[in-house]
Amino acid sequence: MDCSKYKNGYFKIQDESGNNVSYIARQSDMQIETIQGRSSLSELKVAWLDDCTYTLTPTEETLKRDSFLPLNAVIRVEIIETKEDSYLLNTATNFSELEFIFEANRIDSVEFEEQRSENFDIAAKLEVVKIFQEYMANKNYEKAISVFSTSQQKRIREYRSDAEWFEHWCQAWTLDKDTYQRYFARVKSGKGDFVFEDGEWRISEN
Repeated sequence: MDCSKYKNGYFKIQDESGNNVSYIARQSDMQIETIQGRSSLSELKVAWLDDCTYTLTPTEETLKRDSFLPLNAVIRVEIIETKEDSYLLNTATNFSELEFIFEANRIDSVEFEEQRSENFDIAAKLEVVKIFQEYMANKNYEKAISVFSTSQQKRIREYRSDAEWFEHWCQAWTLDKDTYQRYFARVKSGKGDFVFEDGEWRISEN
């Protein structure tokens, strides 16, 4: 196997379920990872043990943020098969007995940066959803309305004098646990309807 061509570069890893997708940028002794739907970046120090085996050690900043990792966390990665534009890797850690095999597909820097940017946008939108849900649960309707786009705010306020219509709107948007989770998952998958106005994301759904 020629593992050398995969020592540096940009890669995409997707688990069997397709629910978890990681994007990796590895250069020299540093690896950066971003996971689809999350705004945070993980930084890990790379140490090559041989041509096809390396370890990943989380930086101090990553350990502070990812509290589930032990302070002495080390991930061991072995490239077990190489293909034209991808490789199979076996991962093991010093804090779990589980091992996993994934396929890492080569991507370009543009796709990596686009995903990193999109992840931060999705995280910001999810925060809007959380805040909105709190406003609605507390019946703070004026603040809840302000979370919508300018055009939607205008429409809602025009109809707010119609008590029956506004009651129906409140019932529709006071999301129960299951509805909230479905909406949250839809936004997380990138399918939520939002607009970026005045430096922030706002809901733009009817």
